[in-house]
Amino acid sequence: MAEQSTRKREAAARRLGAALGTALRDALAGAAVAEPADAVAAFVRARCVREPGGSERAAALLAAYLEWATGTGAPRLSATALARGLHALGLRSHKSSIVLWRGVRLAPMAVHAVDPR
Repeated sequence: MAEQSTRKREAAARRLGAALGTALRDALAGAAVAEPADAVAAFVRARCVREPGGSERAAALLAAYLEWATGTGAPRLSATALARGLHALGLRSHKSSIVLWRGVRLAPMAVHAVDPR
């Protein structure tokens, strides 16, 4: 019984540590944001993984950016402004039936998920 309780406390401590680490990283990334391009660069550093074979839907990137901006105080950008910032970072979009951004993907949710409990 005590072992199960200890495991639950350790798991909760890990979740809290991960959430606090993410919140601190996001706050620091958003703290120095003055221009939209700076905001996009900070978002990509905080919430994305740049990889040559990666790709991410434009809608998913915009939703993640807006969530990140709300949490950090960074400016809320339109889809067009986000696209300009991504282009400025050397990323390219590709249209098929949806718009994909090549060379970037969102980091796994476990890295920055917050336990609602």
